[in-house]
Amino acid sequence: MKFLATLLFTFSTLFSATYFSLDDVNSLHLHMSNKVEFMDEKQKDTLKKDIISKLKKAGFKFGEVDSAAFIIKIKSIEIEDGEVVHISIALGEDVLASRKDEIDIFAFTYYTDDLIEADEPYEETLDAINSLISKFINAHKDDNE
Repeated sequence: MKFLATLLFTFSTLFSATYFSLDDVNSLHLHMSNKVEFMDEKQKDTLKKDIISKLKKAGFKFGEVDSAAFIIKIKSIEIEDGEVVHISIALGEDVLASRKDEIDIFAFTYYTDDLIEADEPYEETLDAINSLISKFINAHKDDNE
């Protein structure tokens, strides 16, 4: 029986882009936590504008009531030859947990991340963020077709 359940789970995940659901997610509110020293304030503001622009081109709206929280978190630590940068992208929403009592909670309904060792941390971080955003956009398209 365990084998059959494992087999069914494996086959069902082969046909989905992620374990998360992005059905009917159309409105976002960007939250960015950027705890790196290799970006100045101007670069951080430009990055935020570029992210919003890319998401708007993909059809997402910003500034609407009850928007899902689109969270980008960037952290880094210096090592001998450069920096190790951790970038995570998450979508957080208010959801109704199915427990004994129905409870409204804030939960991640999408999450992906990347850990890079960077000789040129700014440029390589931008590339990683662009890749993660493209992954999010493609997952959204797959879920809403």
